[in-house]
Amino acid sequence: MPKYRCYECSEHDFICPACRAAELARLAQACIPERYANKSIETDYSVSTAEQKKSLDVAKRFIEKFGIESEQFGEMLVFLGGYGTGKTLLATLILQAIAPKHGGLYIEAAQIIQSIRRSWRTNSPVTDMELIAHYVNQAVLVVDEVGAQYGTKGEQRILEAVLGPRYAHLKPTIIATNCTHDELKLILGNKIIDRMDEIATWVPFTWKSYRQPWKKKGRSHDTRRSY
Repeated sequence: MPKYRCYECSEHDFICPACRAAELARLAQACIPERYANKSIETDYSVSTAEQKKSLDVAKRFIEKFGIESEQFGEMLVFLGGYGTGKTLLATLILQAIAPKHGGLYIEAAQIIQSIRRSWRTNSPVTDMELIAHYVNQAVLVVDEVGAQYGTKGEQRILEAVLGPRYAHLKPTIIATNCTHDELKLILGNKIIDRMDEIATWVPFTWKSYRQPWKKKGRSHDTRRSY
């Protein structure tokens, strides 16, 4: 019986109000940004090139494999490319496909670092170890804006405290970054990158930003889909 459904739902192939409420709660707890919320990977990720189709295929395989092996398949996706190319959108679409049944979390790398540092204050309601456990134990963790840090040893140690145990316990992770592989090595350090090279599928987003065309048409606001 799936752990995310009650006995009645599992036996009769429907979803009762209580299980539906639980799914909605898990999705809300994933902290998906409003711009990317309430979207589906089947309808909200447009592809017009072979490279874009490849990125979508990788995402769908990740979702499919997660459904078969649940939290213990230990893979990592790294979406890397320029601004506005759809990395965050695709990462959050994957999360929205998984979170209702399994849970998960979207967070920016800087938020991880800042939250751990705030926990060191004497009046903090949580400890650093409690926060690290919270991030480590997520069914799937989407870490956005990786590389938008200073790359200090302190930042590297904090991110290693989260990514290291996820690697060790086969927890799937998705990383989105504007950096190249070599730039990430400078920011994250050799230890993290070595593990990423072992388990990650690196998906380059090499096309132009989706955000540019509307500006050239004299629109006062962007009416396109969010990427």
